Amino acid sequence: MNAEKVRQPIAPLSLSMPDLNESEAYEIARRRTAAIGKTSIGYKLGYTSAAMRAQMGVTEPNYGVLLAGSEVPQNETVSLGELIHPLLEPEITFLMGRDLAGPEIGREEAWRAVAAVMGSLEIVDTRYESYKFSAVDNISDNSSAARFVLGDRIERNDTGDLGNVPVRFEKDGTQIEVGKGSDAMGDPVLALAWLANKLVECGSGIRAGELIMTGGLTKAHPAEAGSQFTARFEGIGAVTAQF
Repeated sequence: MNAEKVRQPIAPLSLSMPDLNESEAYEIARRRTAAIGKTSIGYKLGYTSAAMRAQMGVTEPNYGVLLAGSEVPQNETVSLGELIHPLLEPEITFLMGRDLAGPEIGREEAWRAVAAVMGSLEIVDTRYESYKFSAVDNISDNSSAARFVLGDRIERNDTGDLGNVPVRFEKDGTQIEVGKGSDAMGDPVLALAWLANKLVECGSGIRAGELIMTGGLTKAHPAEAGSQFTARFEGIGAVTAQF
């Protein structure tokens, strides 16, 4: 938490805690979140795409908590002065219309719990010295959650097959990546179901009104002062982050 506050990154925890396991890592993340004292407004999934797992050397999906105050409106500039080394990635985000708790949540039940769908940009920012860390390090660091920008809300029944939704990711007007909804665990709705079932391990679930970011659909790219990123989702709309 102090590394984030003073923008002084630290070495990965696993270097000094080689026996750190996943359960302990999630407990570290929960204690860090509690110490920050901000309200949870949902969850973000990490490493649901093969592209992100390959880029960061992490083999399994994970999740972090979204905190109040981390959303940046599209018409505002993202402050680099509050971040260490931010990266951006396009994602499909859900606004939940009802509670969803595992175990054994399947796709259809997960989809019925969704109220709206949004294109989004996640701004991840590890508090470690570089983007080289183990899975438990990333979990302990709240899955690198930092900021996010949301596009327009599209009612659930006004969307098609989200697995087939293509996204074009642009930086300063130039396309840098392309992805598809299916890059998030085969279907963003399946990623949502995975989260509902995973949260059973800590006796929790997803609540109505929460935001669920279902994971990056392309590789993540670094932001610099003056840069602008846009993700264009077919049928969902575009979302832009300005630095």
